[in-house]
Amino acid sequence: MNQKKLLQIVREAVGSSALFAARFRECAARALLMPGRTPGHRTPLWQQRLRASQLLEIAQGYPDFPVILETLRECLQDVYDLPALERLMRRLNGGEIQISDVTTTTPSPFATSLLFGYVAEFMYQSDAPLAERRASVLSLDSELLRNLLGQVDPGELLDPQVIRQVEEELQRLAPGRRAKGEEGLFDLLRELGPMTVEDLAQRHTGSSEEVASYLENLLAVKRIFPAMISGQERLACMDDAARLRDALGVRLPESLPEIYLHRVSYPLRDLFLRYLRAHALVTAEQLAHEFSLGIAIVEEQLQQLREQGLVMNLQQDIWVSDEVFRRLRLRSLQAAREATRPVAATTYARLLLERQGVLPATDGSPALFASTSPGVYEGVDGVMRVIEQLAGVGLPASLWESQILPARVRDYSSEMLDELLATGAVIWSGQKKLGEDDGLVALHLQEYAAESFTPAEADQANRSALQQAIVAVLADGGAWFAQQISQRIRDKIGESVDLSALQEALWALVWQGVITSDIWAPLRALTRSSSNARTSTRRSHRARRGRPVYAQPVSPRVSYNTPNLAGRWSLLQVEPLNDTERMLALAENMLDRYGIISRQAVIAENIPGGFPSMQTLCRSMEDSGRIMRGRFVEGLGGAQFAERLTIDRLRDLATQATQTRHYTPVALSANDPANVWGNLLPWPAHPATLVPTRRAGALVVVFWRQIVTLSGARWQKKCWSGRKKRNYSPQRFSTR
Repeated sequence: MNQKKLLQIVREAVGSSALFAARFRECAARALLMPGRTPGHRTPLWQQRLRASQLLEIAQGYPDFPVILETLRECLQDVYDLPALERLMRRLNGGEIQISDVTTTTPSPFATSLLFGYVAEFMYQSDAPLAERRASVLSLDSELLRNLLGQVDPGELLDPQVIRQVEEELQRLAPGRRAKGEEGLFDLLRELGPMTVEDLAQRHTGSSEEVASYLENLLAVKRIFPAMISGQERLACMDDAARLRDALGVRLPESLPEIYLHRVSYPLRDLFLRYLRAHALVTAEQLAHEFSLGIAIVEEQLQQLREQGLVMNLQQDIWVSDEVFRRLRLRSLQAAREATRPVAATTYARLLLERQGVLPATDGSPALFASTSPGVYEGVDGVMRVIEQLAGVGLPASLWESQILPARVRDYSSEMLDELLATGAVIWSGQKKLGEDDGLVALHLQEYAAESFTPAEADQANRSALQQAIVAVLADGGAWFAQQISQRIRDKIGESVDLSALQEALWALVWQGVITSDIWAPLRALTRSSSNARTSTRRSHRARRGRPVYAQPVSPRVSYNTPNLAGRWSLLQVEPLNDTERMLALAENMLDRYGIISRQAVIAENIPGGFPSMQTLCRSMEDSGRIMRGRFVEGLGGAQFAERLTIDRLRDLATQATQTRHYTPVALSANDPANVWGNLLPWPAHPATLVPTRRAGALVVVFWRQIVTLSGARWQKKCWSGRKKRNYSPQRFSTR
């Protein structure tokens, strides 16, 4: 690139940079253009930035404004070393300097300062806890996110009542916004533009006689003047004389001072912008009538303002200033949040039972609540729906078929899950080992596994030689039985593999999230007692024709036919999504699972980047109209995001809670995602000394106003909430 062209690009681009805005604020402060309103008190930085941005917006219309020139000089001379850049480009073009790409473990001395500046700016981007700042930070692509969320008409996001209120406020018609005194009348003309005497009187707190007296004084001192605009005699402030003359051809009085007659750079743009900023929503016909202009001229000017980012085009021919739209949007969101009152935590607990298919959605009828059949779903399709909702949630393997699935699928049988795994519609992945006979396992839909599965980090150093050999065998592709894996390893290394060691290595890789089996039988065998595992072990020493039999050291308790090694084993290979798609999928899954995205839910799900990353995405979803932010549930934190249908259902359930007293208790595993207590919400206050916990084997009996936890051998340890202690027997509830 030519060095002169590059310097020109730098000079043109610096005016729209963040550096220019920051330096302009400093220059304006030194020039005393932003004095503090209260002498002796410090002006907050956010207020300085706001006032500086407003001043810069006005000053940009005057290229020779001294503060603008001084800011440019500081940026181009004090900050940017343009002569050095020109010399560098000259040497690059001349071949004296060459560019080569290298990868180093540490940054160079030159890049260290740049990296340090980046980190210093980034580390205070959000006040996240230390653990979340250290987590992987997602780079959300705003354009991709906008496409994924879909385009929503911004006009649909505005509250009609808010539009009327803002219109009255901008037009100074709302109570408390009307002008007072003589200076107030002048401010009306300066802020709202030329108006008739009747319009001025309507926006002033004084009587008609007082308004007439004030106007006579302003006319006498030549601060305002009369003008014919659109066939009406109006009054205008002197600052608008040149604009009205150059844009609308208004004839000015001959006695106007010469200082007000200098030409203005963009007179029509200034008039349009002021009119748009003084109204909530404006149409092109409204502007054409206001200024007696042709519709083509108006539309052309509006398009230019739109390209400059100063106005927005809403539904069809409705236009709004960018500043006014932000005000309307914030006020509409605030109105929507204030319209919702938080419901009790017990109401949210009931909602979660409905949402996850444990209880049917009802209208509060006692007859409907009296049903004791567990689960809402039926058949293989019901199991698919449960796995879709709980995709990626790690739960103890012993609970999936004993508590989780039976609580939601009324006719559940193990054959249903086996069918889904055998057909490849569902896969399972290990997450963490829990003792010798259990572990955290997650289920995923094969088609959408990338949205819920987190690939295991390659940790070659901590893997044994046998584990690495297994991964190498499975990396060749396909799924293999344990005996085939042993044979392929023997062919590669030339040594026999101890079967007990092979089983231990396979399960170690399972809990690392590296491999999986195509059936659930290994997990069933793992969660059984050791005696059951021994009785189910079968050994076969029969040699097949044409195949030699190799002597292998086989443990008396382990064989290739043991259920712990059943099925075909393969690597868990899922094509990862980019950060934006992955984060959006996590948010949609959480909305489906919990109904409300909160800080507690994000922590429970161990979302990468923590709540700050999820909150950034949720705000984008809120701006697109897909979800709302508010305080919907007591005790769930201040930042809560939910869909409108979910909020409406919470209101319905809160109403039902006050209209009926006939409720059927529901028994759940304490670790069940449908149980909010001890996870999303703290345990209710109870008089017992035993503290409830979400441990394997513990049960929670859920009511509207009361819960009981049962734990220990035969559930002899009980904790209850509420005023009245009850004796509940586990046999009363449907638990498998």
